[in-house]
Amino acid sequence: MIHPKNVSARSGVPIPAEAFGEIDHTAVYWLGGAGFLLNCRGKIVLIDPVLLTREDDASVSEFGLKLKIRYPLRPEAIPRLDGVLYTHPDAEHLGPRTATALTRLSPRYYGTLAVFERLVRLGVPH
Repeated sequence: MIHPKNVSARSGVPIPAEAFGEIDHTAVYWLGGAGFLLNCRGKIVLIDPVLLTREDDASVSEFGLKLKIRYPLRPEAIPRLDGVLYTHPDAEHLGPRTATALTRLSPRYYGTLAVFERLVRLGVPH
C-alpha cells in the first residue's frame, strides 16, 4: 500500500500490479474522474474508464478537460480485463481512445443502448 505522505496531489496514486491478481475480497481503485477499477475475487472490471490524455498535451484528458492529477493507469499496463461498464456515453465516462485501446484485452462491455451504439461507431467489437 502507498502511504499518503509519499504521494502528491499532482502525482496521484498509481495502481499497483497486485490490483489485477487473484484475491479473496473486493478491492476498489479510483482511476480519476468518474472511473474505477474493481477487483472482485479476481474478476477485473473497469467502470467509466478514461485513461488517456490528448496526444499533444498530457495535461489534458482525451475529452479536453485540464487534469488535476495524472491518470494512475495506462491501458497498455492492464494485463487482463474481464469487463468494462459504461454508465452512459458522454466523453468523460466513455473516452473514445481509451475504449478502443482496451479492445486488445477482449473484455465484455456493459452499458445502455446509447453506450452500445457509441461503441459500435468507435469500431469496438460486439
